[in-house]
Order: sequence, then C-alpha cells, then structure tokens
Amino acid sequence: MADPASQPARTRVLLLLPSLHGGGAERVAMLLMKHVDATRFDLRMGLLRKSGPYVAELDEARLDVARLGARFMDFDRGNAEVYRPGSLLPAIALTPANVVMMLRRFQPDVVLSFRKGMSIITLGALLVHGRSKLRWIAREGNNTLAVIHDELKSAAARRVVTEFTAWVYRSADRLLTICHEMEDDLARELGLDRARLHTIHNAVDIAEIERRAAEPPSDALALGDPYLIAVGRLERQKGIDVLLRAFAASARRNDHRVLLVGTGSHERQLKELASQLGIRRARRRVDLLGPPGASRTCAQHARSDQQVKAHVVADGGQLHRRGKRRRDDHEPSDEHQSDEDAR
Repeated sequence: MADPASQPARTRVLLLLPSLHGGGAERVAMLLMKHVDATRFDLRMGLLRKSGPYVAELDEARLDVARLGARFMDFDRGNAEVYRPGSLLPAIALTPANVVMMLRRFQPDVVLSFRKGMSIITLGALLVHGRSKLRWIAREGNNTLAVIHDELKSAAARRVVTEFTAWVYRSADRLLTICHEMEDDLARELGLDRARLHTIHNAVDIAEIERRAAEPPSDALALGDPYLIAVGRLERQKGIDVLLRAFAASARRNDHRVLLVGTGSHERQLKELASQLGIRRARRRVDLLGPPGASRTCAQHARSDQQVKAHVVADGGQLHRRGKRRRDDHEPSDEHQSDEDAR
C-alpha cells in the first residue's frame, strides 16, 4: 500500500452559493459535491444561508455557512425586499466578510462562485483576502444582459450595472457559461476575452432521474385528471404568469390541471392571478405544491401529460416573452413564441 504522505495533495475547491433555493446552479453544485473524484479534489460548499430543498442531501462536514448577520443573508427574497436600505446596507458589509471567513477556514486552491450576485460578493471578498495562488472561476447560468434589462427600468442604471458586471467577470480567472450562445453574447456585449470563457453544459444524472421517476407517487400525487407541470422559481424571470394566462385561454383548462413546483417571492401574486383568471378555485385547476423534492418532482414529471416552461428572458440577450411546451427533453423548442403561440 502506498504511503499516504507520498500521495499528491488534493485540490481544495470551495463552491459558493447564496443558498440551495433555486434550480440549475444548485443542482449542478450538488452533482459536483456527490460525484467529483474525491481522490483528486476536496470539495466544500459555502452558503450565505443554510436553506433550500437540497440541504438535507449535504454532508454537514463539507458545508460552511455564514456566521455573521444571518438575518441579512436572505437573497432569495424579491428585489424590493433585498434592495431596502435596512437590508441592503448590512448585507453589503457582511456578505464579503462572511466569505473571507470561509476562505480563511478552508484555504481553497480554487473558488467557484455560482450566480451573478454571488460572483460580485466573491470579488469583494477576494479583494480583502487576496488572490495569491488562489484561482477564481465565476459561473453564469442566466442570460445576464436580459436579466439586467428586465430588472432595471432606467437606461443609465442598466449601463452602470452592465459595466460593473463586465468588470466583475473580467476579474475572474475563468468565466463558465452553460451554452455557447451565452458565451458568444457575453464576449460580444461585455467585451470579455474569449480565451477566459468556457462552456460546460449542465450535467444530468440520468440514472438517478430514471430510478426516481419509476417510484410510485404518493397518494396526494396520484391524480385522476391529466396535468401539465412547470418546475422552477416563482419569479418574474420564469414567466409563470405567461403560463397561467395561456392555460386560462386554452381549452385545456376544462380537462387538465397545472402543477407548479417551486417557491419564490411571486407566490402570492401568482395565486391572486390564478384566482382572477378563474382557474384556481374551480375544481382546483392550478395547484402550487411548494419546493421541489427529488423523488416527488421526478415522479410528477414522469406522469405528466406535458412539461411546460415559460420565460420572460430568451436566448440571445433580447427581452421578450415566450412559452415552450415539451413532450420530452429531446424535442426541439421554438426559438420565438408569442403569447398566442403559447396558448
């Protein structure tokens, strides 16, 4: 047996996220934690807030959580809540401080930040902590420019935030995107060095999905009616309001239900909209089921009549609404659809 002291040291990698609420970024981080080669890499996860549907799956020994000002670390609220001075100012001071503490405790060789906001915080922490031999990878899974356009109404504010975002991304040693189109857009629109951009598509654990999809649903999910399912955060970006309006205007409202799996700051508004459209109370045409659970979500998907995704942000950096209907993940989707098409 080889002497452990003679083995090469593992690369220490710290994954940084606001929490484990959300979707693609959080699932990718969890897959890395579960499947990375542990003989070569020592992975830890740093969270500003220990919350979200995937927390129960984490090994506590490989988790670090912000310890200063925990009540100011909730970035899963809507923008109106996050940007209040009473919440924003303490968060600006405390979030980089918390990340600096994580860096000092773990001493990583590589830091991987998920989501634009977390990358901004990471840069602030690294300016205090110092880079030395540490390498920083920022990962972007959203259409950054379209999100900025959607969130900010002032043209001047959009320019400032866009330039600031470009500076943050240029400061990273590498910027990861999830598709080549996003890589092209960011390089062109933000003036980024293509040599420092790289695309890695979201990983999918097919065997695990198939196993969970084969499990029988709970009694609560053994629905008699055919149903459509949409899984995602209940935020403006996901366009659930588009889905509800399209469903209300379609003939499917008479013989189908809609299951919404996810949480977010727009939950109350979406419930009110469903009631206004007459599709919530009448025979419970729309059900909001709360946060996704791996087994439950796979079982729901496997038995649905259709999976539906609606977005207010589209590929290519342009803002418009679109709806996508998918029978399975192998069907091509229309690049541009109007609300009428979605119906």
